[in-house]
Amino acid sequence: MRNEFARKGEDVAVILLARGVSLVKVAKAAGICRQTLYQYLAEPDFRRRVDEVRNRLMDGVVGQVLAMGNKVLKRLDELLDSPNHHISLGACRAWKEFAVDLVNQYDLAKRIQEISEGNINSLNETTGEAEDDTDADAD
Repeated sequence: MRNEFARKGEDVAVILLARGVSLVKVAKAAGICRQTLYQYLAEPDFRRRVDEVRNRLMDGVVGQVLAMGNKVLKRLDELLDSPNHHISLGACRAWKEFAVDLVNQYDLAKRIQEISEGNINSLNETTGEAEDDTDADAD
């Protein structure tokens, strides 16, 4: 819960920093000097608030992108069947790029989740790394 005695410009600074606004512009909009902003940024709780707001903003953006996904895929499917060779070939290229990126992002997300859950054994199986290299040191 936010402290009702928030420091001058702190809430404005959190929101603008989360949006990626430059430090100079943040300080000016928040009505504080840059040195004060640097002091705020040196505090873990302040940085945590910026990260939380940024994550909420990104969740909204990702949700909008995902909502558009079905519409985009439907249109791409229509373009694949175009009688115009150039259009259908362009749709094939777009689909290939999309599919490769999707698989890579999915794989990366799974690996990050495994690491964050401490499931190192599964990660080692995926990468082909051995869990314990003590046999190599035995010689």
